[in-house]
Amino acid sequence: MKIANHKLPLALITALLIILASVAGILGKGEFGKSIVVTRLENRVVDQIRLTGKYVDFLAKGIESGSFFDRYFEEKEYAKASKNDITLLVYSDKGLAYWSDNTFEVPPFYNRELFGEPVVFLQNGWFVPVISELSGYKIVGLLRLSAHYGIENDIISSGLTEKLRPSGEITFSRQGSPGERPLFNETGDYLFSVGFPENGNHNILTTTSLVLWALSLTTTLFLVASIASFFNKKGKG
Repeated sequence: MKIANHKLPLALITALLIILASVAGILGKGEFGKSIVVTRLENRVVDQIRLTGKYVDFLAKGIESGSFFDRYFEEKEYAKASKNDITLLVYSDKGLAYWSDNTFEVPPFYNRELFGEPVVFLQNGWFVPVISELSGYKIVGLLRLSAHYGIENDIISSGLTEKLRPSGEITFSRQGSPGERPLFNETGDYLFSVGFPENGNHNILTTTSLVLWALSLTTTLFLVASIASFFNKKGKG
């Protein structure tokens, strides 16, 4: 079937795409779009905290069974933890005994007050600690929320980790300021806040709007071609 026979369907599709693109753009830049970002991010953080707890439990079972001391952090599960920005620490009564990450400094001795906080700052970033206490050992899982560097470039930048960072443009803040949105863990403890730069691409709705505008432009071109073909044939007739 020729393009000229699709004028009405193309016109309807184009109109629908333009309407959807406009609505998505308006919602994406408003409070509704920001709420979507915060909700999705908060759920992602909670899921990662749960995952941290699973790796802590896995390590605790390894210590209790004695299997951990045969291979330390060589098992695949610990490699997966590292890929999820999770660091595992094992403290004995004498201090830090085993650790899975050497890229930042951690306390040489177990600090119940420090690790009892919902969020802690260690050298170059904020972390959520998950603790398990065994006879003779304390296990701490640290989920990295953010990284902070004195020097930034195209490769190294401060802010939320890549695992947590939404596709849009947001800022990370531990203190929280007016206009920023707070995030909490499952028990209601405050974790951090995010801000939304003006005119930034904040969320999936903004991206969706751009995609819909691109599709509407494509269908518009087909529609124009269809109309031009129609009048061209009519003129020849």
